[in-house]
Amino acid sequence: NNNNNNNKNNNSNNKNNNNINNEQAEYPPLVAVVAVDHEMFFEWSKRQRLYEYDIQAICALDSAKRAVLDSLERVADAHKLPESDRVQHVHLVHTTFSTHNQLATPTFELRRRELFLRYHEQLSEFVDS
Repeated sequence: NNNNNNNKNNNSNNKNNNNINNEQAEYPPLVAVVAVDHEMFFEWSKRQRLYEYDIQAICALDSAKRAVLDSLERVADAHKLPESDRVQHVHLVHTTFSTHNQLATPTFELRRRELFLRYHEQLSEFVDS
């Protein structure tokens, strides 16, 4: 009897694990809004021989987005993150997340709802594609 109960529990656990895996596969790709460090991005653009001095223009470059994604991928590899936990797309912004623009609290916690409302349109292009 104990073996039958254990088998039933194992089968139940396997079904639950399969459901979890199937649910994870249905999630949209992970996207990120990244507030860039201006000085670092100006230096990066010089190393790329772009000599671009407009931070908004740098943020719009596919090569800049690719550089950020590559950096995030190195961190994900180092921490052995599963594919479902890896950022697939980035939207680069030149503004910081602060209390002045209502995107952070006085204790520097991100205001997720405000971030979602501010960047929903830009991020939806990644999720809908």
